[in-house]
Amino acid sequence: TNWEFAGTAVGLNLPMEGGWKFLIFSEKEPYYYLALGLLLLTLAVNYAIEKSYLGYYFRAIKDEPDAAQSLGVNLSLYKQIAFAISSFFTALGGSLYAHKELYIDPASVLHTGLSIKMALVSILGGVGTLSGPVIGAAVLTFIEEGTRVVFGGSGKGTDLVIYAALIVIIAVYYPSGVVGWVR
Repeated sequence: TNWEFAGTAVGLNLPMEGGWKFLIFSEKEPYYYLALGLLLLTLAVNYAIEKSYLGYYFRAIKDEPDAAQSLGVNLSLYKQIAFAISSFFTALGGSLYAHKELYIDPASVLHTGLSIKMALVSILGGVGTLSGPVIGAAVLTFIEEGTRVVFGGSGKGTDLVIYAALIVIIAVYYPSGVVGWVR
């Protein structure tokens, strides 16, 4: 909010030059395909990591960090690798969002509701699974849009009540999410 380089509380505007060179379009369809491509790329990289030694190290660090370290796994190195991979794809998604909106500010991209939704997508679908966040996102989008259609403007916040109920149900009955429940 106070950092001059990032536009402070006013935010940043992107240039209006359009086309594929700048990834700025007047219609929404190209953004859909870019986001779909980013999703497929992210899933492919996650699948490759899951099937490689890196995935085994990540699972070992998540489940039993002391045991992994005693077997020679460098915890700090592999945590930094995980952070770098996650940051890379987060930056790509954020850049695509900024190009679509042509404007970003702290209130539009850093509010609490968005952070909760991002976490809830994985929790609902299944943490540690490849398809879990995709399924979780589909379920949450269905709930959000369904409550908007059913209740219109009068049901503001109904989706949040449903989210809270889902969190409680999943935490108590299905801690491994929808994917774990289906398995």
